Amino acid sequence: MFRIRYLLTMEPEIASMDLIELEKEGIVSGYMELYFNEKDYGIYPDIIPPKGLQGLYLLSTWFEQLTEAVYLLSQSGIVYINDTESHNSWIELKRINWNELEASHVIVEEKHGGLLETKPLQDFEYGDWQKVIISYTEFKVEIVKKTMEFLQEIHSLNSNYSKISWVKRIVTTLEKITEL
Repeated sequence: MFRIRYLLTMEPEIASMDLIELEKEGIVSGYMELYFNEKDYGIYPDIIPPKGLQGLYLLSTWFEQLTEAVYLLSQSGIVYINDTESHNSWIELKRINWNELEASHVIVEEKHGGLLETKPLQDFEYGDWQKVIISYTEFKVEIVKKTMEFLQEIHSLNSNYSKISWVKRIVTTLEKITEL
């Protein structure tokens, strides 16, 4: 089973930003937790934080990475997703057959170039959990579903979100995913 829980925690002034301001400052913060069967990664608060309290994660970056990871897994057998808040914490996803992924939390000492990698990371150690088997189809469906919810939610807060660059990249990737 693969599931995503997220919670937006945006500053109230984001709702009134124009397109130029939003492009410059319109990242979306919040909380996110990814569930790989019984193993989890991230933080989702037990109680709703007060309005205006920034979250720990850049949800905008996480959703961009997750959608891109789904697409890359259709092209290659392995993807590493870097934690947006830590250069050395990664989620390793290996395609082990047409509909199964092996997911692991890995830690590396050396900083790598990007937020996503498709070549095996060198000199890593397994983190809190390793080699959890999940369905690729379930992974793909959950990411598409939660990304669409996320995009609708931010659009309802400020319709200019649909016009900024990182949202356009996510939408383009979603279109590529649905063509698979």
